Parts: sequence; C-alpha cells; structure tokens
Amino acid sequence: MNFIEVSGTPYEMGFQQGAQLKGLISNSFEKIINQPEVDYLKPGIIPKNLFIYLVKKAASSAEKRAFKNSDKKYLERLNGLSDGAGVKIEELLFLQALETYLDKIDYSVRGCTSAGFKPVLIDSGEPVLIKNFDYINIFREYAIIRKSRPKDGYSSIDLTYASVTGNHDGMNEKGLVLLYNYGMTTEKVKPRLPLTVIIQKILETCTTVPEAIEILKERKYSNGAIVMAGDRDGNLSIIEISPEHISVREPEGDFIAATNKYFTKELIPYNIPENAYFKGNFPGLQELKIQESNNIRYNRLVQLIESRKQHDFSSLISILIDHGEEGIGTDNTICRHNDIFGTTVSAVFYPVSGKVFIASGYPCQTEFKEFSIL
Repeated sequence: MNFIEVSGTPYEMGFQQGAQLKGLISNSFEKIINQPEVDYLKPGIIPKNLFIYLVKKAASSAEKRAFKNSDKKYLERLNGLSDGAGVKIEELLFLQALETYLDKIDYSVRGCTSAGFKPVLIDSGEPVLIKNFDYINIFREYAIIRKSRPKDGYSSIDLTYASVTGNHDGMNEKGLVLLYNYGMTTEKVKPRLPLTVIIQKILETCTTVPEAIEILKERKYSNGAIVMAGDRDGNLSIIEISPEHISVREPEGDFIAATNKYFTKELIPYNIPENAYFKGNFPGLQELKIQESNNIRYNRLVQLIESRKQHDFSSLISILIDHGEEGIGTDNTICRHNDIFGTTVSAVFYPVSGKVFIASGYPCQTEFKEFSIL
C-alpha cells in the first residue's frame, strides 16, 4: 500500500499526489474498465465499449458540474492531480464518480464495519475508533495512505485511492476522526459532490464532532452514507445520510457501531428491505440477501465489543480480523472475504496520541503498521 505526503495549496497537493503516483494513476482508468468485473455491471445487450463511453461521458459531465458549483478549491486540487499524473481530467472525474455510481440498489452487496469506543472501554484511557473498509477487490492495488498538510488547514492522515482527492477515512492533527461507510438506501443516486471531498474539507477545518456534524448538515449528498465521527474528547456520533435526508445517531452506552444499515427513525424508511436480493449480473451473488451481511456483521461486532470490560490493542485487532464462530472468513464476517468484494484496508485510530495503525488488504493476513499525525 503506497504512502505519500503532500503539502501546500489545493493545486500543489493535487499535483504532488499525481506526480508521486503517476505510474499507478496513468493506467488506472484503462485497467479498471478492462477488468471482467466491469462486464457484470453493464446490461447484457449493450456492447462494452459503448457502455464505457456512455457511463464515462455521463459520470464525468455530472461530476464536473458538481465540482464547478462548489468551492473552487475542490476543483483546483483535482486539476493539480490531473496535471501531476498527466491524466485527462475527464478520466479522473469518472473515477471520482465511481463513489456515487457504484452505490446503486442492484450493486449493494458491499460493506464496511466500524466502531467507536469511549475512554472507559480502552485500557489506555483514550477514545479509539476502528474500521474495516470493504470494497471491490480490483481496486485494492490503488488504495493509498496519504499525509496531507494543507497551507491553510489542519494536517491529516487519509485512507483513500490514488486517483481520489478526498478520502473515505481519516484523522486530523486535532484528533478528529471520520469513518465513511456506504449507506444502502432505496433513494435514487444523485450527481452531487462526492462525500469523500467533504470529509477532506472537514478534516482540514474542524476539531470536534459537533463541528463536523454542522458541516455535514449544510448540503445534500449523492449517495447513501453512514459517517462515524469521533474526537479526542471522547465525543462519538454517527451521521446517517441518504441523498435527501440526514440524521444523527448517538451512542446508547460506551460505544457505537455501524455496518451499512440505517438505525435512526428518520432514515429507517430508506433502508433497502430485509427481503431484497442482489439484482446485478455478478455470478454467485444473485442468491444473496443484501442486508444479511450487514445484520450478521453488526451483531457479531456488538457481541465482541461487549465480551470484555476493557479493550487493549490486541483485542481491537482481534475484532478487525474476526472470522465468526466458525473461524472462516466469508462475506458475512467482519474480516470480509469474497472473490469480488473484500476488506481492502483496516485501521485503528487513537485521537489523543495521534496514532493510526493500518493494515493493507485482509487484516488477518497483514501486519498493522504505525503512522502518526503529530
């Protein structure tokens, strides 16, 4: 998993990322669209070349409008990425749009698992947040760890992709942590600014969970999301998001947990139904209930958290590498194993000490390495 550092203005940070990862970014578009998994996304009657052309055109046009209608800094960073990598911005816009366009009902057998712990549950006496980010396996080689030091903002450690300017998980120098799980919603996906970009903005400008919630409530989003927020003071919240609705869930005890399912009364009506099955073309997935993995992983996560009065680093890792009662990694285990989807990166965040421990790929097979934002 590549580690890079960027600093300066939005354009400079984008350019530095593009230049450092040029070899990875330059072929990412062609390599991704030529993967057999992409064939399963298209309707059977449409030739693949035409499908890619139509999707690329629609996605890049919609994303360009979304970036242009927002703070110019977002587009400046994307332009820098394009120039640094020597890649057409239309291809980058397409890759940014995957965050939105893959979040459709018929493509929702994906997931992530996250949890936040108040200090009383941790042996070191500080709050901790943990996360398994699960995604399509073909994207695994493009996952990166980035340390961002903006000229006019807080520094952060970001978990993201080579061709993405925002991030899906991160922690800033003030101890604010944001973890982004997809939300499986029945609401229609909208072409809006990617949430990953807003998460990057929050890490650059906010210090506490209430501040993060305030910014998240300022706009509507393109797709469903479940964002866990924690800070060094021990504040923990989950912000549940659909394209048209947003609600906040607070801990009922000393921890909070999430997979990809809504729990607040405002968002429950927009959950994909319990009896819904995967509708896409991926072989072997049609017989899977979409919410089955969410329910099993969530219940197992709560069980493991409640099995101890306090957790240390080793017990936190044991949660992230858990393979259930049978000890075999599957689509329904926290450490998620599947031929198409799987755990891409795993992390443990310590907001007070400013440390993050990260494992690339399946955490059951990979060593956790320490990074510091301080």
